[in-house]
Amino acid sequence: MPFRMLLLVVATMIAAVACGGASSSAGTPASPGLAAATAPRESSPSPPQRPETTGAIVMCDLMPGSDVAGAAPFSIPLQKVVSQTYLPQSCEYRFASPKGEYAGIRIDLQDWDSHEKALASLQSHVQAVRDAYHIEPDALSGIGDRATWSVTTIADAGIDVVFGARELTINLGPGGQGMPASDAARRAAAIALAKLALERLR
Repeated sequence: MPFRMLLLVVATMIAAVACGGASSSAGTPASPGLAAATAPRESSPSPPQRPETTGAIVMCDLMPGSDVAGAAPFSIPLQKVVSQTYLPQSCEYRFASPKGEYAGIRIDLQDWDSHEKALASLQSHVQAVRDAYHIEPDALSGIGDRATWSVTTIADAGIDVVFGARELTINLGPGGQGMPASDAARRAAAIALAKLALERLR
C-alpha cells in the first residue's frame, strides 16, 4: 500500500474513533453525583437572630454620673465613670476620697429572647445567693415585673429587676475603710436608680 494511501486510512480510523467517543458521551446520562455537584444550590435561610433591643443604648449616657452621684448613699465624691466599648449597656461609677476611701456602683442592662428567659435569669441569681450565702433575697414590689434585693457581703449589695424581656441589675459596694453606707441607705439608692433607669428605658 502506497504511503499516502496508508495516511488516509489512519486518518479515517482516527476520525471514526473520535466521532464514536463523542456520540457515546453525548448519549450517556451524566452521573447523578456530578449533576448534584454542578447544579446551582439554593441559599439556605439564615438562622433566626436574637433580637437586639439595647443596641443603641449606652448606659453611661442613659444614666450620667451626675444623676448616679446624686442618688448614691456615699459621702465621698464620684471620681470616674467607666464604660466598656464592647459592653455599652454596662457602666461603672467609681467614688474615692483623698483618705483612701472608695466605693462603687455598677449598672447593667441585659436583653433576653423572652420575658420567660429574663425571669429565669433572675431566678438563677436568687438561687445562687441562697446556695452561696444561705440568705433569702427580698422581693420588691412596684418595680418592673419582678425585682429582688440582696446583701451578700459588706462590699456587695444589689437589686435585680425584670421588665419585659430585659433585666436590669444595680450593684453597690462601699469598699474601703471608713465608708459608712448602711444596708437601708444602699437599698434606697438602688431602688431610686432602678426606677430612674426604667423610666428612661420606656
